[in-house]
Amino acid sequence: MNLTWTCTTTCTTTGTRVLAGAAPALAAGWALHALVMHRQGEQARHDPLTGLLTRSGWTRRAQQIIRDPQAVVLLLDLDKFKEINDTHGHFVGDAVLSAVAGRLAGWCGPGGVAGRLGGDEFVAVIRDPDQVISTRVQDLGAAIAGPVASSATGEPVRVSASIGFARVSDDPGADLARLLLGADAAMYAAKLQLTDHDRAEVSVYLTQPPAARNGRRWGRRGTSRTRPLEVAA
Repeated sequence: MNLTWTCTTTCTTTGTRVLAGAAPALAAGWALHALVMHRQGEQARHDPLTGLLTRSGWTRRAQQIIRDPQAVVLLLDLDKFKEINDTHGHFVGDAVLSAVAGRLAGWCGPGGVAGRLGGDEFVAVIRDPDQVISTRVQDLGAAIAGPVASSATGEPVRVSASIGFARVSDDPGADLARLLLGADAAMYAAKLQLTDHDRAEVSVYLTQPPAARNGRRWGRRGTSRTRPLEVAA
């Protein structure tokens, strides 16, 4: 009986010592696993080409910012981007996207956040406490319009964009989806104003976003505007 008790006590003590010795290694393993998972999550929330947030990552941040009644949601779409790819190649097209992303992020500043929805469409949300968004959007358009160097030909590539925005203060209580609808409609209305000889930056502000008509976004063919547009050209 004493021998059995001694063995049991010894085995239990030894096992406890082994587990205690393994605890730091297990903790380190879990910490490493958590770090890897965190980095993978961060990578998934950032566009690999431009470094901007993806749709899901941007949405999470934007939903917090639009709680501020001075917030503004903005959509930006590059003009005739397909022509850039067809003429200069996709390598130059990628350079254009990266340049535009950097300019948009810089324009947003620390209080805003920019994202890439996909293709040549970008999104942003900022705070506009001084209510000078029309002027700020014009500044953004001028920044976007700066030429992008083409390493393939050595010639600069001209870039322009159609920009639409919607202010939270003009549609109190609107959720992010509704604000994006308004900015989207404004952006397409701006794009309809472009001609072959007029590719300068254009921004259009839609007072209140109406519901889509005929299953299409406002500003596209098959829809008509029933709300006034304030144009800043």
